[in-house]
Amino acid sequence: MIDLTTLAKLKTADKALTKARIETVKFLPGHKKPSLSKLYQQVQVGWRIVEQILNDVDPAYMKRKRDRSLQRQKERRYK
Repeated sequence: MIDLTTLAKLKTADKALTKARIETVKFLPGHKKPSLSKLYQQVQVGWRIVEQILNDVDPAYMKRKRDRSLQRQKERRYK
């Protein structure tokens, strides 16, 4: 079961990512030029909130995720 604070955080993340999706639609022909800074900011806000929730639930998951990412970067660098 999800507690109310987690639900509120998820709603905030959803709003931020929805705004980012709307900015992305502006890339279609015939629309005005999208604001890339707004798009980037909204995506970062949304995913930071999701990361906070994951950290609260399982801190080891985020550590493993970062470790895998670093390992992939090292592999690419030495190829």
